[in-house]
Amino acid sequence: LQKVVLAAVYVAAGQSTSSATYIVDKRVGLTAAIVTTLSWTNVLDYATGDGTTDDTDGIDAAITAAGTGGFLWFPEATFFCRPTASAMQPLDGQTWSGPGVIQIDSAGQYGIDGQSTTGVKFLGLTIDGGVTAGTEANITTLVNMASSTDFTMKDCELRNAVSKITNTSTSGRCALSITNATRPIITGNHIHDIGIHPGDQWKNYSDTNGQAIRANGAQGGKISANEFSDHVSDAIFMGYGSR
Repeated sequence: LQKVVLAAVYVAAGQSTSSATYIVDKRVGLTAAIVTTLSWTNVLDYATGDGTTDDTDGIDAAITAAGTGGFLWFPEATFFCRPTASAMQPLDGQTWSGPGVIQIDSAGQYGIDGQSTTGVKFLGLTIDGGVTAGTEANITTLVNMASSTDFTMKDCELRNAVSKITNTSTSGRCALSITNATRPIITGNHIHDIGIHPGDQWKNYSDTNGQAIRANGAQGGKISANEFSDHVSDAIFMGYGSR
């Protein structure tokens, strides 16, 4: 088999892309009918994926290379990241997918920031807050899609995003924020170990700590068939203004 168009889609060698019979990885959520409209960027062409090197700049380079509406493929690897406020920001219309793990440095304060974007999709990814026993995270929001439009998260795993337990005034920690988002589709995901300090008792100094999904003010869309476990506060916080 020869790779064409997309890392998860293959076509028999010698066939043209227009007439080929495609084998589609169902986890990616794509069909052969739309594959030919996509080009893909393999993140390993820009990042190490070795689990220890800071791959933030590499992922940012892949985001830029893919461009608006592009497809980022995260192969089976661990992409350790230490993003700043201006890093790890998907562009409008981008799809991020693959079996790779995006490991966010627990000492940082930022995760993936797609605030106010349009048409971003996360499919089949694992996004890890980087917390291990005996450590604690500063990360406010693992994935921030507040005020986004037509955001989709499907078949992803979000894990290990805990509150900074040494700061009793800290609030607002959550795995996914779709606050004030329009038509978000959040389905088939597993979100766990949010607001919990591994190996210790549950810590919850604020009722806004440890939310799996914060959806206050979100309008339209769908949140369905998700699995939640080991979170301190709400599985889905709707709050005010959600419809």
